[in-house]
This record gives sequence, C-alpha cells and structure tokens, in this order.
Amino acid sequence: MEEYYDDYAQAWRLLGFYIDCNVSPSNGNQCSGDGNDDDNNNGNDDDGNESFYSTAPCQRYLMWAAYIDEDYVGGRAGEYQFYDRHKNAWDNSLCNASQGRCAKMDCHLKGTNFKLLGFFKEPNYQEWMEQIVKHEGVCIWDNDEYDFMKVDREIWPCQCTDTYQTDEKGNPLYYDTKPMPEGRISLGLYTDERCSQDYNGKLKVADILQDNLQSGFYDANGDGTELSFEEGIEKWNSAFDAFKICQPCKAYDLGFNSDLSNSGGSRKGGDKDEDGNMKIFNCYVDADYTNVNQCMKFKAKTQMLAADFRDVTVADQQGHIVEFEMLGRSYGRGGYRRNAGLETVWNGHLGPSDTSVVIFAISTLVFIVGTWK
Repeated sequence: MEEYYDDYAQAWRLLGFYIDCNVSPSNGNQCSGDGNDDDNNNGNDDDGNESFYSTAPCQRYLMWAAYIDEDYVGGRAGEYQFYDRHKNAWDNSLCNASQGRCAKMDCHLKGTNFKLLGFFKEPNYQEWMEQIVKHEGVCIWDNDEYDFMKVDREIWPCQCTDTYQTDEKGNPLYYDTKPMPEGRISLGLYTDERCSQDYNGKLKVADILQDNLQSGFYDANGDGTELSFEEGIEKWNSAFDAFKICQPCKAYDLGFNSDLSNSGGSRKGGDKDEDGNMKIFNCYVDADYTNVNQCMKFKAKTQMLAADFRDVTVADQQGHIVEFEMLGRSYGRGGYRRNAGLETVWNGHLGPSDTSVVIFAISTLVFIVGTWK
C-alpha cells in the first residue's frame, strides 16, 4: 500500500557514520553516481573500468533517519518552532507569523511526536554532502561555515587510499574516512588496504594525513591560509553538527544565519514582495530552487540505500552514531552537541528480535515507496 505525506510534515536527521567490512569486493566507496546506481556499482570505477579490490573493502556509510508528523494540519513551515543551535533555545518566529499550531521540530529528542519512517545508509557520502551544501546548508550555516564547507566537502577520500608513505618497518600506510563518536568524522591512518587496522606507531599521524588531503583544510572566509589538520576537522564537525538536530525536509530560513537576515535567506540578494518587503523565511538555494525538499534531493541524487536492522545494529555497536529511539528502545549515544571525553563503546549483547525486524522492514518499505515517488 502506497502512502503519501505532505512535504512540510516530513523531517530528517543525520545519525552519523559507521564501517561495514562485510560487503561485496566490488562495492568500494564511490565519489560519483546517483540514485540510479545499484548497490555495488557493477564493480566499475567512475570511468566504467573494472576496479575490483583484491580483498573485500571496509565500506564507510553515512546513516540518516526520516520522520513524519502525522498530526500535521496544513500550516506549512509556520506550523513548527525550530531549535536554534546558536542560542540553544526554541525559535517560534514562524509560529508567530502563522498564528496556528506551534509544534516543535524535535525528532532528535526522546518523546517526540514525530514517527520514525526508516533509516538510510549512503556509501556515496561526498554526493550526499554536495546536496547539503547546494540546498539546505545554504540557509542553515553562516557565511564562514558555508564557505568552508563548500570548499572542503571534497576533502574526504572515496575509498581506502595509499598514502605512499611507510611505517617504521617499511610497510605501506593507508587512509580513509574514520567514524567518530556522536556522529562526527575524521581521517584515519591504517596499516592494511582495507583500512580496517589502525596505525598505532610513533609517526605523526596528523602530519601524514595533512600531506594527503586533496586540497588541505582551507579557511575560505578568513585570510586564505590552510588550517591545521585538527582545526579543520573541528571546524568541519562543528558545522555538520547542525544536521543532527531535527531538520524539516522542506528547506527554510529563520534568520539564524545573521549574514542572510537582510537578504530574504538568499546569498544572491533575495527578492521582495509587491509592497517592497523581503519575503521572510524563504530559502533561496545555490541550485536556484526556493524552499527545496532536501529529502527529495537525497532520493534523486544519492544512492539512498535502505538500512536494515543489521546495519542499525552494526552502527550502534561501533559507538559512532547519535542517540535515537526505535520501538521503545534507545540506540546510539550522545546528541546534537558534543560531549567532551566521550569514548567509543561496544555492546556485544545487542541483537534484533524477529518482531523488530518485521516492523522495521514494513516502516522502511512504506517510506521508500510512498513518500517521494
């Protein structure tokens, strides 16, 4: 049975990243392709040539969750109040403008009124990040964050990559995206071509990784100099943290970004209504859309693979995804703000029940078929 939901009733949230070493040898990380690609890309590289790994790769996946507000009454964005991450408070300016229902866009919190629709995993996270930069990120980030993320989204490797440097014993070293606690990411240095074994020697890891970055972390809104590896990683994650907070699929601008407050949400100058007033709350994105549906862009432009219960379990056990609730149980750890000193955890006792698998599969199927068809 197909079921359709209004764009404004849909929400999503970034959960984080995880690693899966039990994938097909042909299913390497890819930096190109869209929703029309199959899961394993037929074992071809970006030019259609065979690029099979000698051993099965350890795939990095980005994971996100989709939600629906079944109590939505048609008030569009004006039906919600949104969390201001800079003030750590709820902003109800849209509700004040509409003077109707004023529900919290709070799918990132326990006890939320939003219902979980399903989980998705994205191997092509570079394309996913590009869609964020082109669309919703335009009206979420300030100019400094936006300029930085626009340049440095390409910093992340497509796959386990040779550094062309060796360890103390002359063995080759590799690097790849490294999932971190609370949905953050870094780069990791590894001793095997699967990027599954961390390097723990005495070489300066940050220096080796800095040398291998495609462009270096660039302070695009500052003096034009490169940031250190640690500074760049922190700046990236600070901006990316915004999407761990419940976000509407329909892009909006609430003026949290002070750089855009006088331009109707547009970096291109915005537009005005017939009385000469700025059109408040509209989000004018880089791709020349107004109030685009970000979730629809994920479906159209990324692989957006359905994540099953095994995927959720693996991600939870690795300790790198943020906390969420499913079927009355909490998974993950941490939230949308970083907790200092958080350690990676492993829960070897977690396992899916038959009932959980069935309910999870049904909810995901309904979401995939009915929401953005």
